Amino acid sequence: MDKLSFFHFRLADLPFSVKILFTAYLLTMALGYFMAFLYLFLINIAPHEKMGMDVLEGIVHKYYGNRGDTRLEAALKGSMGTYVTGSEKEKIFEWSSR
Repeated sequence: MDKLSFFHFRLADLPFSVKILFTAYLLTMALGYFMAFLYLFLINIAPHEKMGMDVLEGIVHKYYGNRGDTRLEAALKGSMGTYVTGSEKEKIFEWSSR
């Protein structure tokens, strides 16, 4: 038997059990590919479309976030905002945007 003939085979020449194995592998990969697209749509695309974003903008927002505000500004707009007055917030926002 020639060494190269071992690597040249046809799918029709393989036993039935190996054909089933290859078919099961391909079906499993196809199902995983479909589930990945379904996950991408349900988690990333559909909620952002409801907010009025397009597909790319929604995915960027999901994984990159909103980089417009600094962490200090986000904290002052959130739970830490009660500890400073409105004029102090404005001064801090002006200082952080420089």
